[in-house]
Amino acid sequence: MEYFSDRNLICADDEHEFIGQIIDIFEDFLDERGIKIPNPDKAESGIDAANIYGMDYGDIFEQLDSIMRNWGVFTPYYNQKGEPYEKAYDC
Repeated sequence: MEYFSDRNLICADDEHEFIGQIIDIFEDFLDERGIKIPNPDKAESGIDAANIYGMDYGDIFEQLDSIMRNWGVFTPYYNQKGEPYEKAYDC
């Protein structure tokens, strides 16, 4: 039995945008409550950047990407045998 479907919910070209929009939801949530996350990357830039910034953004992005692939929302990188999984949902 195949663990992942042949067609994923999100087109491969839209994966980064999809994750970015999820992160934006949490960033807006923090901003609405006046919660600021200290971040050395943001402090070094000298600009009033986004609340989720730099390495924090990258770490969250990678974790969401992994969850989406594990649950079959995005095309996984590897099949259950550990081989590269090359089926992608093209729009």
